[in-house]
Amino acid sequence: KAITWLSHQAFELHKNLKVEEAMSIYKKILQREPDNEFAKINLKQLEIHQLQEWALKFHTSQKYKEARQVYNELLSIDPNEQWAIENLKILPNE
Repeated sequence: KAITWLSHQAFELHKNLKVEEAMSIYKKILQREPDNEFAKINLKQLEIHQLQEWALKFHTSQKYKEARQVYNELLSIDPNEQWAIENLKILPNE
């Protein structure tokens, strides 16, 4: 399949919050075109979104060690991720 078609397909899935499927297609695009900025940016956006959901789930379930790991993973992707920075500050020590 052409990159243009895959990009369209991935974006439609992304728009409809079919995160796993969209991520899979963005990765397929990057296998074919490692410098494809559209796929890189959107994949990063979805990875951050997914990690935020996991962090929130762990944090609200009082699984603070796991939450801390996910917040730190978010910061490794985006060191300026304010949401992760703020939540790390209020996270109780375990």
